[in-house]
Amino acid sequence: MTRPRARLERALRWVTVSAGAIAVLAFSACIIAEPVSEITQLPSFRPIIVRSSAVPVSNAILGAFPAKFVVPVQLVDPSVTFGWRLYIDYNPLTGEGLDSYADSLPGAGDAGIRVLEIQTTPLADLTRCHVVEVLVAQEFQDRGEFRGKNAHTPVDPPGGDSITWIYSPSGDLTGCPVPDAGVAVPRDAGLDGEGGS
Repeated sequence: MTRPRARLERALRWVTVSAGAIAVLAFSACIIAEPVSEITQLPSFRPIIVRSSAVPVSNAILGAFPAKFVVPVQLVDPSVTFGWRLYIDYNPLTGEGLDSYADSLPGAGDAGIRVLEIQTTPLADLTRCHVVEVLVAQEFQDRGEFRGKNAHTPVDPPGGDSITWIYSPSGDLTGCPVPDAGVAVPRDAGLDGEGGS
């Protein structure tokens, strides 16, 4: 009695395994193969300056003009190339003030942070205040011509980032010019204290 039962169990196992294999084949035959779609491209992300690691710190008035500025830049995609520009006393009306510029190419050990070490041109007049600004962007609106207001403007999207330092020979803002709001009042508007209402 033991042999017929063993044969029956083997036969049932074979039927179970065969039924399972047929079910798998039937299921896989029902799957409709779709062509492989193109891998979607990630959107461009703007480079971001890590202000807390910049040297010198940007939230203090500089009493001595540094020989270089260290600007760490965080990138979502470490393989991208981006441009940087250093402005000293940028004039938004004329676009003047570009001191130096370059492209930052991908490096072997970027890991998402690329550190810029930007040498400055020695200033002829360190007896007055200066505003130093570093801009980073994947592309600027001047398309590499390095002149005019477009040289100061990143293409958006993805945009760019900037960091600013203020230099004063006294170490504070005493004696530095105060920017106005850009509102020009005509002389005949009666607001100059000469009989105006």
